Amino acid sequence: MEVSLPTVVRRDQVTIMTDLLSNIEEPRRVTHLLYKSNMSYTQLIKYLNVLVDLGLAQENRKPFHAFTVTQNGKTFYKLIKNIKIEESTKKVIT
Repeated sequence: MEVSLPTVVRRDQVTIMTDLLSNIEEPRRVTHLLYKSNMSYTQLIKYLNVLVDLGLAQENRKPFHAFTVTQNGKTFYKLIKNIKIEESTKKVIT
């Protein structure tokens, strides 16, 4: 009897960043993002800092410490989402 192990699909950096952007459409605390993102704390902070440095997200301190997507982040998210839709339709057609 063979046991098949589930294959682990690694997410690329763009997928991780778009997942984070979709999670911070409304202000979210780091703890909530940690639960939703399925990453370690160190990885999460690294990607949040990248998003903030690129101007795709902003860090808010009031009324609580949270992260929110910026207008540039929304535009980036929509572009990536459209590209992925186009890629998936090309795979279905071919």
